[in-house]
Amino acid sequence: MNTEKLSSALGGIGDKYVDEAAGYTAKGKRRSFIKWGTLAACLILMITFAPTLLHIFAPAEIDDPKSGSRHDFASYAELCDALPQENLVTNIPDSDRAKIEAYVICPEKTEDHTDHRNYSYLFVDVSYDGGTGVNIMCTFKSGKTAKEYVKDAPLQFPPENTRTVTVSDCDIYLAAHYVEHDGGSVKVYSAVFSIGDCLYELTSDSLDRDALLLYIEELLQ
Repeated sequence: MNTEKLSSALGGIGDKYVDEAAGYTAKGKRRSFIKWGTLAACLILMITFAPTLLHIFAPAEIDDPKSGSRHDFASYAELCDALPQENLVTNIPDSDRAKIEAYVICPEKTEDHTDHRNYSYLFVDVSYDGGTGVNIMCTFKSGKTAKEYVKDAPLQFPPENTRTVTVSDCDIYLAAHYVEHDGGSVKVYSAVFSIGDCLYELTSDSLDRDALLLYIEELLQ
């Protein structure tokens, strides 16, 4: 997607999404920190907070037979060179104005990190000016569809609060849940969908559900 199209569609993500998020982020609230906990069969999400923009990081050891070796990408360009073009992460909106950090988890003893066929999980943290951020997790060769994933994660995707939207023939499941932090509650929005054998999950505490959906629509174009 070219920059001119993105600017026209988003109106500049820094302004559009920050304005939409303004009503959801209290002034002076510390930016949050999301940490992925044990990734077992149902990929349970654990969220913790620190004074940085929302991030996703995996622990040093992951309890999953597919995983064990971690590789940090030095740049977004390196990441895009390693991924197939059909992977949505290669189409991050307004990527030239974003700070993007990413790493991949591979089977133990993996030496070739340029081959995406070795990847198990990909974690990408995208942050824009003004404190707007989105976390993306991609599960390669996922054994679950998005529908199955949502069914197995009722705390993150409460059935009564999960909305399903179809975009470009892709079913997107969106929900919000609250995380306790410093004696208060922080609203975290999540969306999950699957394309082929890849499962994508996007999480943000600075975009509301509609803004997150707009972001996904740009990824899918």
